[in-house]
Amino acid sequence: MTLDEALDRFAIVDGVSDIAAIDMFRGFAEDIGPGYLAGDAAQVYERAMMGGVLHPYASMTEAGVVPALLPEFLNDYLASTFDGDPEEAHAIAETVARLVAWLADEGAVDRRAAKVAMGVCRRAADQLPRAMVLSALLDRQADRVDPGLEFDPADVVDGLLRIDRVQPGMLWFADGVGPVPVGEAASRVAQAGWWVDIIVAPKGGFWHVLEVGSVYPERIVVDDPVGSVVGSTD
Repeated sequence: MTLDEALDRFAIVDGVSDIAAIDMFRGFAEDIGPGYLAGDAAQVYERAMMGGVLHPYASMTEAGVVPALLPEFLNDYLASTFDGDPEEAHAIAETVARLVAWLADEGAVDRRAAKVAMGVCRRAADQLPRAMVLSALLDRQADRVDPGLEFDPADVVDGLLRIDRVQPGMLWFADGVGPVPVGEAASRVAQAGWWVDIIVAPKGGFWHVLEVGSVYPERIVVDDPVGSVVGSTD
């Protein structure tokens, strides 16, 4: 069973109302999947793409690839590009979890790989909505920074920083960045081990949030097709 066939059949069997989630995953697979191909598989894909085959990657790839693609789909793609509501992110994670369970029942995915993938889905369903809320709250905080404050450009830290510690109204990041005063709501949803795309600078004994991008509950290292994951496993 190819990935394309699996997604079509799952949408029918599951009676899923969130067809958009399946289409989103299919689109993600078409964009990212070819990068994992090598040798003969890469050549087959190139011929299919040049021949105008609809969904050239999904139509030539076995459905068993799903567990390998899910970490990057949930923890990188959704975390950085999804602009829907947190509840919708939760629903997408639950939809792909049902997809994995169905593939395992169909024998298209190894039970051990399915178990690992289900864990990825459960963590994403729990953490992604909170990470999206944290990103929005920190972004609002950055907008409220006193424009009269002058920061030394040499002290500004810009990058993907890992949350090291969380206390009510305060965050600390790894490598000595902190304390960062935040709202109570932000500290309630934040979790040690998460990664934040952020710009901060010290002033008056505290670090101030100047700009915020995405929050990643798990950092994805895509050195190989298994999609290595670094981050929280709670």
